[in-house]
Amino acid sequence: MKEESKAFGDSVGKWPVFPDTVEALKRLSKVYKLVVLSNVDNTSFSASNAGPLQGFQFDAALTAQDIGSYKPDLKNFEYMLKEVKERFGVEKEQVLQTAQSQFHDHHPSKEIGLKSCWIYRPGAIMGNREDPVWDWKFDTLGEMADAVEKELAGN
Repeated sequence: MKEESKAFGDSVGKWPVFPDTVEALKRLSKVYKLVVLSNVDNTSFSASNAGPLQGFQFDAALTAQDIGSYKPDLKNFEYMLKEVKERFGVEKEQVLQTAQSQFHDHHPSKEIGLKSCWIYRPGAIMGNREDPVWDWKFDTLGEMADAVEKELAGN
């Protein structure tokens, strides 16, 4: 069991991204600071970013290893809010938590007073709960990028 657990942990950097992810990140980064709040260690995130995420340049990457706890612990969200304020001058009211997991991301976001956007990803299961707590919902990150571009264009 210990070997299987290690193999699973070592596999994180090889997990595929959804087909629309990298292009959507590029589009969204033209308008927003993009900060990762991840439940992995630095090595796993670096492997994922270099591999499946094609070296996309996030404005910041905050991992569970950096923070010393895992989501849904509110400590992770408090740490992120402190970092974006210090690094970018971004206030809590300007942060939009965008994620798939209602359990790990949206419920704690709501508890701490953040707006959130649920990337539903039909067929993907990640601790979702039945009661909606998100402010916006899209099936894919690409759909979110489309909506942002449409809104900015005034359509």
